[in-house]
Amino acid sequence: DGKEVIGIGEKKAPESLRNVCNRFIFIENIVLDAADTSTSAGRGREKAADAVPLILNAMDEINQDDEWYHLGQLGQFIVAVNPAFDTRSYGRRKLSSLISELKRFESKKVGNQLMVRRLD
Repeated sequence: DGKEVIGIGEKKAPESLRNVCNRFIFIENIVLDAADTSTSAGRGREKAADAVPLILNAMDEINQDDEWYHLGQLGQFIVAVNPAFDTRSYGRRKLSSLISELKRFESKKVGNQLMVRRLD
């Protein structure tokens, strides 16, 4: 019916449930975020490098001629393909922080927008 569906659950939630949602948020990320925001970075359960395939896939699927991608567009595509994607799972509050940590990507600011490109 064109409704936006947001699911909230534990990591043990079935993948089939996660995939039928437009966005799925893990309770563990909410608890980590609320517990202590000053030290939550670095406490993610997944390594930052584990996000590289998701970012590269988004870059491959987004149809454009330029090597620079809008960070917002990358984030939207990643969540559309993987509704459970959350930067807090990787110990970062924002996608820009996650990408800046990864050495496979370069970022630059153009006006108010952050642009990202791969370095390989």
